[in-house]
Amino acid sequence: MIVDPSDFRDPLRMMFSGSLLMLTVVIFAGLSALRMFLHHHYGAPLQALVDSINAFSDDPLVASPIVDELLRSREFVAAAQALETLQRERLADIGEAVALCQSMMDYLAENPGRRARAIRHAGACRGNRQERRNRSAL
Repeated sequence: MIVDPSDFRDPLRMMFSGSLLMLTVVIFAGLSALRMFLHHHYGAPLQALVDSINAFSDDPLVASPIVDELLRSREFVAAAQALETLQRERLADIGEAVALCQSMMDYLAENPGRRARAIRHAGACRGNRQERRNRSAL
C-alpha cells in the first residue's frame, strides 16, 4: 500500500494555519488583558498622583482630597498619604503666616502714633548715617 503525500498536505496546512491563528488570538487577548490590568492598577493611579501633585504645586492654597484611584492600589496608598500630609502642613504654614500678618496689621492699626514715630526715627537715622559718611569722606 502506497500513500500519496499530497493527500495529507492540504489538511496539515489547514490544521497548522488554524493553530497559528488561534495562538495569535490567544496571545493578543492575553496582552490586551495584561495592558488593561497594568493601566487599572498602575497607570491610572500614577496619573492621578501626578495630577494631584501638579495641581498642588500650581495652587498650594487648594488641597484636593485623595483620589479613589490611588486607594485602589496598595502601592500608592503611602504616596497618597504623604501627599495629604504635605498639603495639610503647607496649609497650616500658610494659615500661620496669614494670622501673623493679620496680627501685625491689627497692631499697627491700633497704634498709629508709634508707627509714625518709628518711620520718622528710621528716616532720621538714615540721614544721620549719611551725614557721618559725608564728613568722613572729607
